[in-house]
Amino acid sequence: MSCVTIFSNIQFTPEEKQKFFELSEASISKCFQKKSMMLIEIPPENQYANAPGCVYFFLYAPPARTENQKRTLIKDLDDVVKTVVGHRVSNARACVIFKHHHGSDAGVNGVMHLDNGIY
Repeated sequence: MSCVTIFSNIQFTPEEKQKFFELSEASISKCFQKKSMMLIEIPPENQYANAPGCVYFFLYAPPARTENQKRTLIKDLDDVVKTVVGHRVSNARACVIFKHHHGSDAGVNGVMHLDNGIY
């Protein structure tokens, strides 16, 4: 199970956003059993000078992936960003951060995962 939060300095058109979600979900699902995925678009006036062009993926999940699985996902998500907006954003790129947690560091519906026997 994972939670994916995406912060984008790129403003997507409705068509780009649909394609972005489809391709991102397909890539992430190869590595993680996805629970939720949220996109937050940051308007240009709320960005520092070197920020534009980057889409930040924060993946919160249990630590059960190999380094090669993570390498592949990083490459796949960068390809997604370039495929969707690379034609109009010359420096389009993905930044991927993995935040691993154990059952005692996560919960849902008021119950710690560890108490539900989840990892």
